[in-house]
This record gives sequence, structure tokens and C-alpha cells, in this order.
Amino acid sequence: MKSIPRALFATLLPSLALVIFFENIACAQPVTDPTFDPAYSSALQTTLNTGGVNAGIKNLSACVYVPGQGTWVGVYNSPGAIAISTDSRFGIASNSKSFVAGVCLRLSVEGLLDLDEPISAYLPNLAQTTPYVDGSITTRQLLSHQAGLFDFYNQASNATLSIFNADPDKLWQPEEILATIGAPNHTPGSSFYYSNTHFLVAAMVCEAATGKTFGQLLQEKIAVPLGLQRTNFPAGGDMIAGSPFANLYNSSGSIALDMAHANSFWSTIHAAGGIASTPYDMVNWYRNGLFEKNPPSGAGAVFLDFTTQMSLFSAEPWSGYSLGLRAQNPEVGGSVFYHAGIWGYRSYALHDRETGITIAVMGNVYGISVNSIAIDLLDVALSQLPPKNLDLNILDVIYPQGQVCGNSVTGLQLLLENKGIQPISEAQLTTSLDTMSSAAQSQAVSFNPPIQPGEIRLWESPDWSATGGGSITQLNVQMTAGNDYYPFHAAERSWFLRRADGGIDLQAGDFMENFSENNQGPLPAGWISYQQENALDWRTTHFTGNGGALCKNLYNDGALGKIYYLELPMMTLPGSSTFDFGFDYAYALYPGYAKDSLAVELSEDCGNTWTTLWQKGGLSLSTSSATSNSFIPASNQWEGATLNIPGGVASSDKIIRFKIINNFGNNIWLDNIRTGLLVDTKEWRAAFEGAQFSPNPFHTNSVLTLPEPVFSASLSLYDALGKKVMTRSLISGTQIEIFREGLPDGAYYYNLTENGTLLASGKILVQ
Repeated sequence: MKSIPRALFATLLPSLALVIFFENIACAQPVTDPTFDPAYSSALQTTLNTGGVNAGIKNLSACVYVPGQGTWVGVYNSPGAIAISTDSRFGIASNSKSFVAGVCLRLSVEGLLDLDEPISAYLPNLAQTTPYVDGSITTRQLLSHQAGLFDFYNQASNATLSIFNADPDKLWQPEEILATIGAPNHTPGSSFYYSNTHFLVAAMVCEAATGKTFGQLLQEKIAVPLGLQRTNFPAGGDMIAGSPFANLYNSSGSIALDMAHANSFWSTIHAAGGIASTPYDMVNWYRNGLFEKNPPSGAGAVFLDFTTQMSLFSAEPWSGYSLGLRAQNPEVGGSVFYHAGIWGYRSYALHDRETGITIAVMGNVYGISVNSIAIDLLDVALSQLPPKNLDLNILDVIYPQGQVCGNSVTGLQLLLENKGIQPISEAQLTTSLDTMSSAAQSQAVSFNPPIQPGEIRLWESPDWSATGGGSITQLNVQMTAGNDYYPFHAAERSWFLRRADGGIDLQAGDFMENFSENNQGPLPAGWISYQQENALDWRTTHFTGNGGALCKNLYNDGALGKIYYLELPMMTLPGSSTFDFGFDYAYALYPGYAKDSLAVELSEDCGNTWTTLWQKGGLSLSTSSATSNSFIPASNQWEGATLNIPGGVASSDKIIRFKIINNFGNNIWLDNIRTGLLVDTKEWRAAFEGAQFSPNPFHTNSVLTLPEPVFSASLSLYDALGKKVMTRSLISGTQIEIFREGLPDGAYYYNLTENGTLLASGKILVQ
């Protein structure tokens, strides 16, 4: 979904009306915590009421959790509608996908399911009974919508849908639904396609791995241990406490379906959208399940361990989708992980990673979205926090940030803001390095003169230091004034790399990065992003480019004016030599918006000052026609740039970084980042696309076979840091043999050039 200002906010997914009859069960009705500020609570309720009136929704139910305040719950009942309460259940539609992912991840933690194992290991006969389901698909590909399966609902014909709806009492089985699907949209792992079939099959994998129904697994792994008393799986035939239950209304204001005869509507969507819940349960699922770092009371352990939880934060950059969740930077707040539900009922749930604020909203009118109402509640949750007496905010870590010269870092620079109502003269500073391994250091600090309410000040601590080096370090900083603060105001992070040496010893052509090694995920070794806490940080993908590409997702980024930096490893030139820096880029405008920009900056004093070498924005940056879809470039939608960078006399060490300014546009892509004189690569993509090494991987030797002969070519091999480790010159013919020659195991990149033109490039593995 495009992350857009609320005035333009719109839903993009199809919907279908679903209802079912539920039996009663006794459980306490959720109420707002007594710790919640009454004026704050009133502001949230007013926002919910206004959203319901403006949208024309019969009933709304919402829950908001704010650290330092607690949990707020509220409902909106329009005149003439059957009233609901805070424990009324709704169909949560595609928010069911987070529960499917949660069951899969929990089974993975318990060693019962391997997310990267082919599903044929669990469903050996599925490919035979359902030929359009490839047995080599992995569960991780299902959860990230990268399996390519035909969507049994969104791609179904009218005839198929009429069959689904013919008998309202029929409880559809997964195998019956799969029998209706057509050919895949793409091969497994080669692209992204949102498909409900993926989560239907994922639930079947869970059942096969455990011998239990998905409804049983939902209760056993999630609902019971986390105390979700109003969450169950009627799509699988499970009966659930349901009174009171929110009726579903059609656009004319009439009740859409008979709740006693709606099995077909629930089971047609199955695990992809067939779970029922409340906003209160959804908020607690996000807080105590998916995003909890500390175990809930009595649980004894976190729902997901640290490594597994991090997989939720690894969103594919083009789609913004991780595992059953989407990543987005809304117009207000920081990065959120969320999902929308559009299957008759409407739901929207989000978790703000920076603040810990968690929100869920549910509505019950066919065709009316609740997405913008949830964002409005987030706006209120952030902007109308009751002021504290003492509330010190760390706006940014100015130093250390990025590459730092020397093996020791001395001095700490923070940008502080007093968000409280009293002057601040002293505080407690706590710092730690890395995330898991470093003990925290704490010290008292004083401010003279005191920081006044509303004042922003650059504060320095010359005595603070950090030693060691060789890898990127995460610095965690917390500064608190007294004990009266919001925890999310007081903490900030930075990432830096201590350089005891001069970095990569650069010769012409000694550096090449085409992102094929990383495939999808983290940045290459030695690259530093200044905003790794951002859910839409720079990430690599193999869906486009020369074997892979780097994407900064701006399509889902509503943080207007936000600046994003990406720093390359430091480069050392011999003497005062000059070198060429080249890269390919791709960008498309979002219709009506032409303000995004991309720049290349150079520092010759270890990041203290920067000079802009190249900059384009808006129409001048565009390499494709405007699109309202999330942009992914085709092979003919790339442009190349080559910059001549002087060696200078002050220092032979150079740092290059990319700078993006986000102004509500579309994705920016980078590929083939290189040094040395490399001309535009579009010609070789067509002529030498079939060039490949065989065997690959290889142990002793391998042969590169070309689609047409070369006559005086050069082949260079680079390691993962871009250092040249092998060169062959004066090559002729269509086959080029290379030998291992003592290379250690690992991934390497090759470039084949002829007369200064890059003919072929790719990755080869030695093992």
C-alpha cells in the first residue's frame, strides 16, 4: 500500500462479506487502564467517533497501547446500529496472516518446523494432488508472498466465486480450495505476489508438521499462553465465544448475512483471513507475541527469540512485506509494522517500533476502510501525550556516526530536546555498544545553563570513549531526567565503524558491488546505513538488477523531508591519484509528486565535511514513466552515471555516500556500484546475458562460457569487500577457464571487460 497523507489514504485490496454464529463464553470485558490520562483517553475517543461519523461506519472498536500510560479501549456506535461493546468480536480478515506467521515461527523456535525446508518434506503428496503447487516452495517463501502461487480468491473467475458461495452452510476444506487454483504467477523465490493461497498452504504445513489442526495450534501456541480470550479460528470449524458479536452491514445499511448460515464465507478464505478476534486481543498479540522483548507475566520466556523476531523486521524492499506483516513509515510517527484486513469486516493493526505504541481498529461495514482511522489514532497517541515535568528527548546521535578514523573513538555528541514543562539541569547517561554483548555504562551529567522547556541543544561529552574496531558497531544511548519520562523519548541509536587503517586499498577497477551475493537482506560488509532502525532501510533484493540490486523504499514512506544516508567503505588511493566512481540507478515518479532526490557526496576528512558530487531529483532523476504502483525497474529502465573524483593532496582516504531526500515519491534503486572507468552496461545485458560459469560452485576450476567470442578481454575476480584477488588478460574465444589458486571458500564477483566495456558480471562460489 502506498504510504500517503491521510487525505489520500485508500485501501487497495478486495473484500467479501463474511459472518458466522458464535456461542457464548464468559470473559471479562476489556476496559481502559486506570493509569491512562483522562484527557488523553477523551482525545482518542473523540478521534474514533469522528472517524466513524466521517466514514459512515455502523460500529467501530479500537484499542491503543502507549508505554507509560497503559491500554485504552473504545467503541463507536452509530445511531440505529445494533450497539457493540469492547469485547465484541469481528472477523479480522487478512490480519489473520500475522497469526499464521506466528504459529510457523513458534514451531520453528520449538524445532518442529524448518522455514527453509521444501514444503514437500511436510506435504509429500501435495504436488501430485495439486499440480500447480511446486513442492520445492519453502514456508518462508509462503509467509513472504514469494512462492508465486495463484490467488484462489483475487484471481478466481466469477464462476469459481459462485461455487464458493453456492451453499452458505458448507465448511470448505483446504484441499477443495486448492483444487480451484490456476498456474503460478512466477517461479518460487523470483518475485513478490500477494496471494491468499500462500497462507492457506502455510497453515497446512503447520498441521502436517504437528498432527494438529490449525485451530488447535492457534489456541495452544498463541491464544492460551498469551491470554487472548476472544481469538479463534471459525474458518476451521472451531466454535468460539462470540456474544456480543459485531454484525456485518452492507453498503445500504442492512445486515449482510445470516450469522447462523455463514460457514462458507469463513472457510472460503481459511487461514488467509478466517480468524475472529477483538482489537484488545490484537494489540496484546502484537505486544506480547510478535514484538515483545521481555516475557509477559507468567510466560517464563519470550514468544519468539531474538533471532527469530529479527526475521519479522526484514521486509523485502520492493514490496515492504516481511513474514505476515508489512512495513510502512506513515505520515506521523516512526516505522510501523502493520497489516490491513479486508474480507467483509475491516481491520487494521500496527506496532510502532520506535515508541512501542500499538493500535488495532475494526469496523463492520462492507467496503469502508478503517486504515486512516488507525493512523489518526496514532497521530493523537503521539501528539497529545500528557506532558511530563521532566522529559528529555534524544533527537539524534551526531557523533559517532558512520566511519570514524582511528581505533579509538573519543567524544559523544547528542542533539537533545526538553519535552517537559520544567528546566533540566541534570540527567543520567547510559550507553552500551552492540545489541546483545556489551555491558551498559552509566554516569551522571549536568547542564549549565539548564535546558529550558522546548529548547533543542547540541550536547557534548568529551570524556566518553570506545575502543576496538574492525566491524560496524551499534551504539545505544539513553538519557533520562529523574524518573518521570516516556521511555521512547530517552533512547537513540547510531552505527559506526572504527577505521584503524585507511580502508580498501584502491586501484582503478578494484571495487565492484552488484549486490548479487546478498540476494535479499542486509547490506554488504563494511557499508553503513545511518537509519538501521527504520523498517524501510536500504535493503538488497534479487528481483531486479544485475543479479541483485539495492532499494530504498519510498513508496511506503510517508516521512516527508526525511534524509537517508548510505555510506560505502572507505577507499585509499595511491598518492594523489584520481578515480572514476560509477553506478546505475532507477526511479519512477509517483503521479503528481516530483520532489524525491538522490545525491552522491564525498568526504576527504573522515566524515567531518561533505561535498556534493552529483545530484538529481524529480523529473531529472526519473528513468521510467510515472506509476501509482510500487516501482521495480525492468532491464531497460536503468540509467548509468560515472563521476571523476580527484585524489587531492590533503588525504588519500575517501568516503563516498548516497543521500536520498524523501518527498512522497517512489522507490529508488542502485546497482553496479564501481570504481574505475566502466562505461554504461546496457549493451552487455542483452548480448552477454547468457554468460555463466560452470560448475558454480567449484572446488578446483570452472569455465565461463560466452554467447559470442571475445578477442582481447580481461577477467577480474573480487572478494566480498570489493578487493581484486585474480586477473586474467588478453583473453580470446568463447570459453575462459579459471583455477582456484589458493582462494579461500566464499563468494566472489567477476567482471569481464573488453576495450574498456563491461561485457559480463556475476557471482561465483568457491567451496
